[in-house]
Amino acid sequence: MNILSWLIPSIVSIIGFIVSYFTLKISFKHEIAKKKNEIAIEKLQNAAQFLFTEHLKTISLEEKNKKYVELFNDLILYGSEKLSKIAIDYQLSKYPKNEVVLYKALLCSQLKYEISGHYISAIDFMKITIRDFDKHFYKEKLKEELNRIIKVNHYNRKLHC
Repeated sequence: MNILSWLIPSIVSIIGFIVSYFTLKISFKHEIAKKKNEIAIEKLQNAAQFLFTEHLKTISLEEKNKKYVELFNDLILYGSEKLSKIAIDYQLSKYPKNEVVLYKALLCSQLKYEISGHYISAIDFMKITIRDFDKHFYKEKLKEELNRIIKVNHYNRKLHC
């Protein structure tokens, strides 16, 4: 009886310590993952805001280039594989005027999905950035070019318009 009086509380304390250790370890892992996601979402939100509003800002070309370098670093570091692929392809494109607009629209569309979980058509982003988009004669040509880029590069089918 004497042995049981100190053995049972000791075993309960050891089991409690082990359970607390593993619970704390799991909780800590979840907290780290949550913090990583918060940082990634913040970086992606900043990238989306820059992409969406950079045409409205009047900053020097040097400053704009610096911002683009930061933007693409964040997109590749914090974005998904799909977003990174679009960003890399954008960087490798030959920069004809219409391709720049299309890649920006694709980036905004993919960013919208990664931040909120909802897709919005890349065409809708072009409607916002190009004044009187629906009246332009090249609207259908841009849609065809956008779908071609999506198909050739094997981007997400939800980006089609």
